[in-house]
Amino acid sequence: MDGGARGRRELFLYWRVAATDAATARQAALRLQAALRERHGGLRTALYLRDDGATGEATFMECYAMPGPTAGDGIDAGVQRDIVDRGNAALQTWLRSARHIEVFDRCDD
Repeated sequence: MDGGARGRRELFLYWRVAATDAATARQAALRLQAALRERHGGLRTALYLRDDGATGEATFMECYAMPGPTAGDGIDAGVQRDIVDRGNAALQTWLRSARHIEVFDRCDD
């Protein structure tokens, strides 16, 4: 970064499923996110879906943030590990790719 204050860490995980499995994978991902919000007070989640058209696949994007003045640096290593591990276990039935993780620092805090 440019030497300024670092923003809060947010996570973005994306993964592919068969398009025919998108509805059931969506429900599983939403259940996962609800359980993670319950385990980690203040955690905010979002789930996005893109139909990849002729490939017969769809791509999900999971988003995680820990906003608020008491959140410190956002998603810490322990919460990140929990999100990744629990997600891999909960979603393995539908995964057609690994869950790729991207970590970004929020700039508008």
